[in-house]
Amino acid sequence: MRNDSVTVGLLVDRNADLHPQNLAVVCDDSRITYRELKDKVDRVARGFLALGVKEGDRVALLMDNRPEWITVCLAVAKIGAVLVPVNIRYRLHELEYLFGHAKPSVLIMIDHFSKANFIEMFIELCPDLKKQKRGNLRLEKFKSLRQVIAVSERENPGMIRLEEIFDLAQEVSTADLASAQQKVNSQSIVYILYTSGTTAAPKGAILTHGNVCKNGENIAARMHITDRDKFWIPIPLFFSFACANALMTALTKGACLVLQPYFDPEEALKLLEKEGCTILYANPAIYLPMLAHPRLQTFNFSSLRSGIAMGSPQNLRRLVEEMKVSQINSGYGMTETSAICTMTDSHDPLDLRIHTSGRPFPDVEIVIKDPGTEKRTPAGVEGEIRVKGYNVTQGYFDDPEKTAASFDPEGFLRTGDIGLLTQDGYLQFKGRYKDMLKTSGINVSTLEVEGFLESYPGVQEVQVIGIPDEIKEEVGVAFVKVSPGAKVTEKDLIQYCKKNIASYKIPKYFCFADEFPRTGSGKVKKSELRDRFLHDLKTEA
Repeated sequence: MRNDSVTVGLLVDRNADLHPQNLAVVCDDSRITYRELKDKVDRVARGFLALGVKEGDRVALLMDNRPEWITVCLAVAKIGAVLVPVNIRYRLHELEYLFGHAKPSVLIMIDHFSKANFIEMFIELCPDLKKQKRGNLRLEKFKSLRQVIAVSERENPGMIRLEEIFDLAQEVSTADLASAQQKVNSQSIVYILYTSGTTAAPKGAILTHGNVCKNGENIAARMHITDRDKFWIPIPLFFSFACANALMTALTKGACLVLQPYFDPEEALKLLEKEGCTILYANPAIYLPMLAHPRLQTFNFSSLRSGIAMGSPQNLRRLVEEMKVSQINSGYGMTETSAICTMTDSHDPLDLRIHTSGRPFPDVEIVIKDPGTEKRTPAGVEGEIRVKGYNVTQGYFDDPEKTAASFDPEGFLRTGDIGLLTQDGYLQFKGRYKDMLKTSGINVSTLEVEGFLESYPGVQEVQVIGIPDEIKEEVGVAFVKVSPGAKVTEKDLIQYCKKNIASYKIPKYFCFADEFPRTGSGKVKKSELRDRFLHDLKTEA
């Protein structure tokens, strides 16, 4: 099968034919073979068709790591609809924006996760849902939304339950499903993934079947994946690192996905041992607590051989020495490049695998440009990383201006990241030009957090910076200027954040300031704020 004609649905069908008895998904007590996965996917896909979901319709999915996430994702892809994964850490403010911008026709959500009750949140956003008839909604706030499907043990106003989708499948024939699937091609959109950038609001990066399927094949080639491999996936599936990377890489080879619904370091070590996982996907916030576990060496994770991990060379070396992941890889990418666009090879020397981000995939071009002159820099000279290739996004959903601004005159994606290429063509990531920070591998727009905090009554101006953190890479520091006469406390702001935005966006530190250092043009000197805070932090220590 030519990789430029592959779709996600075809990968599901192919694995059911080639590896019918191979485990496809493992999660808690659930063990699903590729034959069973295809049957579930086809049934859900027919249920969606019965609901009236059409090619190009957007389906929002708010769900934690569980087999249903994968089943729904693949079913949506099979009929040519578009999945909009929703971050389960989102709260009211973020959910309202995403549903309003993406304009999904269907929302599928779990009733709760940890302390968050999503049913209550959605009803708070749409109180008129209580008076609506199930199956054909007319909501004042989200006019495009026609169906809300809940993963819940009880009935909820205006919502149908996910189990009912299976029953609806009886209304649609396999021939109708085949007809819908034939319309899907490599240029069809499979995901709209919302990602933080330098703007105040998240942007919906568009990825096609061709983007993610071909990228999965190239990642599998660099890691030498076979159908006997078992991927450990603690990364939330709604992130591109999981849904556009790990999921698609496993699908291209018929490998198994071992899901961890909620990360706990000891449970993770038990799971690796129990399932004999061979491939690890992790960032420092995941693997450092595991490495620090007092009984680390009492667990048997000798099956681990490869994977992709982010972090410093020292920490990556620890994965090799202390967890024996001898063929660990590093890579570089972003949601807009189908998660990964450069990667080391598992057979590269260790120093290359921990000190560089590898080489571009075939048919991907990486250049380094001076952002001031737009000229390409020679090997060894830093500049902005620019990317062009099959795996680059078509642009941002419903945002032609941001799409146009994201590409240079040669058609390269402007990443906003600093890097250099070695003489041998290996990429070295050096940092970010962007006004953003990265915490636990997740991009956080400082402008978005600033704008949100400034919406709190009595807050006049906010400046957010990132400072280094051993486990999370970076954490946020919010400098807050309060309006004259207003009384705002750190506790007030933390409570406001917890109700409305994802926990990883909440600054770790809050500092109140009367004024900010500024340039002659009035721009705040964030570097001076950062230096001042780090000095004070060091002095206090």
